[in-house]
Amino acid sequence: MSPTPYQNNPDTPFPDQMHGTYCRIDSADGETVTWIVIDYLPCTHELISKSKNSDAFKSSALAQWLHDLKKPLRNNLFWLYQVEKFMIGKEFIGSVKQLAEHRTGYEKYHFDDYNKMMDFCEEHYRVTQGMFRKEYEVDYPQN
Repeated sequence: MSPTPYQNNPDTPFPDQMHGTYCRIDSADGETVTWIVIDYLPCTHELISKSKNSDAFKSSALAQWLHDLKKPLRNNLFWLYQVEKFMIGKEFIGSVKQLAEHRTGYEKYHFDDYNKMMDFCEEHYRVTQGMFRKEYEVDYPQN
């Protein structure tokens, strides 16, 4: 049974049932790990119209995410989401630097709707909301 759809909330980007934004999937042979990581940014139509002409905005992550979204934004907008998926050999999980240098199969997608993002994760990666954890619970590199 699918969880109740998340109703957009300006105060929090995730429903209470979302316990983190990192999903670790160990390969059957134990050699590699697939990571699915969700990031988010606050985003409203008002914020975009106030800042879209500034030089700082043009080079911001928000501007890049909006460009990558490639579709008109929905009306009731509070957050943008980014899903990153990649694989890495377990021997390279020790640091953020090793993670960046040795990851493979990198994919990145952007969404303006939490429910559509989770549907995408379930359809493409067979990952559900309950499989995401805090970074320290899945040994995601911190430094």
